[in-house]
Amino acid sequence: MRRVLVLHGYGQNSLILSKRLQTLRRECKTDCEFVFLDALHVLRGPDSKHCDPLRVKAVVSDETNPDYLLRAWYSADENKRYRGIERTLSYLRDYLAFGKPFHGILGFSQGTIVASVLTALLERPELAADYDFLVGGYMPHPPFEFAVFCAGSLPRDHRLLRIFDATSLTPAGLHTRSLHVIGNSDVVVLPEHSQLLYNASTNARAVYHTGGHFIPTAPAWRDFFRAYLMAVDGDAAEMVPQPATADHVQVLSLVSAHTLSPFNTWNLPPMAAG
Repeated sequence: MRRVLVLHGYGQNSLILSKRLQTLRRECKTDCEFVFLDALHVLRGPDSKHCDPLRVKAVVSDETNPDYLLRAWYSADENKRYRGIERTLSYLRDYLAFGKPFHGILGFSQGTIVASVLTALLERPELAADYDFLVGGYMPHPPFEFAVFCAGSLPRDHRLLRIFDATSLTPAGLHTRSLHVIGNSDVVVLPEHSQLLYNASTNARAVYHTGGHFIPTAPAWRDFFRAYLMAVDGDAAEMVPQPATADHVQVLSLVSAHTLSPFNTWNLPPMAAG
């Protein structure tokens, strides 16, 4: 059984995303265990204005039930510093250290930023102490076998972005096998933002869909995800056929992918919370 840690987007929670991926979970129920984690930071008042507009009907402004609270992994200030990210990383460090191990991680929107940072840190033990990421002097978890980034992007906080730089032991970029699912009509996380994370990944595959800010779960996509998650190595993952309904045209609305440096995120338009 493959265990996959799942990190939701801004203004969601584990319940919302698990319901959205219900058909995928059913498709994979004999092969994969999806573990949906709640972010620590609860959104209230003005912070909730960018919350998921399509949240499930059960999720309402009910602060008496923790299942219904809308959450975020951090909030960005005007200087693009991620408030609360230290607490989030400590939370994830301890969750990985004291729980059953995971084969991989899946993130959606803001969850992909945290997932990419987590994946990069696990590749770089030499940086762990700088980010208070050690437990008793040891790494909390082995590197993931794979990472799936849906509507993904690199962090804009320079404290986190530098994790992807080259060190004396590790080349620049993200080296864990990764799948990048990009919506060509996404207006929340623009395709060019997702392309930056893809460009920064050295062992990556990108698949595109014609839709917007969501994880596609049509039958062809469920089959594709299941086959990818079950792939035992990069060669097998690369051989998984494209979903029949995938968009075979990559659309970047502002700039060509060839002009994008993996780390020049400051030259792109502002990214909405997601």
